[in-house]
Amino acid sequence: MTDNYYDNVGTVTYCWTQAMISSCNFSSANVSNACNCAMSYAMNHGFGDINQYNIYTPSCHASFAASGSSTAPSRHRRAVQRLKDTLIRRRSNSYNPCMETYAEKYYNRLDVQRAMHAKTTRIPYTWTACSDVLFKTWSDSELSMLPTYRMLIKAGIRVWVFSGDTDSVTTTRFSLNHLGRKTKIRWYPWYSADGQV
Repeated sequence: MTDNYYDNVGTVTYCWTQAMISSCNFSSANVSNACNCAMSYAMNHGFGDINQYNIYTPSCHASFAASGSSTAPSRHRRAVQRLKDTLIRRRSNSYNPCMETYAEKYYNRLDVQRAMHAKTTRIPYTWTACSDVLFKTWSDSELSMLPTYRMLIKAGIRVWVFSGDTDSVTTTRFSLNHLGRKTKIRWYPWYSADGQV
């Protein structure tokens, strides 16, 4: 997250250019309440089964992710676990769309929380990668990293900011444009040794 406002504009614009959602008119300085509501709905409900962090990968279907639960028959659980192990071995160097689901299950296990000395305050909600509870109540977070980037650059520190080209959430281009920096080298595709982008 680079800048709360420009990241949201960039995300919605990216999703619109990929035909994932309809969009608002961001040309005016004041975005309307109706547009804010539409943007919020799109970000929270409008994606359907599309993985926001890698829009072209398969999504993690809840039935597959949950099929390893303790309520399933043990023979079925073992078969599902073998399938998961095989997929993880095959995909060890690639993206696994269910990783967040697996992490949430793991970090909410009582034995894991005890080992990490977590949840000692007995919070009334479960751990999740993106917590709506914290998002709505966290008040000491900066809304923009742009002033920090400016300070670091002024101090002579080089800053490398990048985002994935299929990640709808980390759209840095809109934010970085507002740093007011001059372009030394135009954007260009990067290629691997075998000529793939």
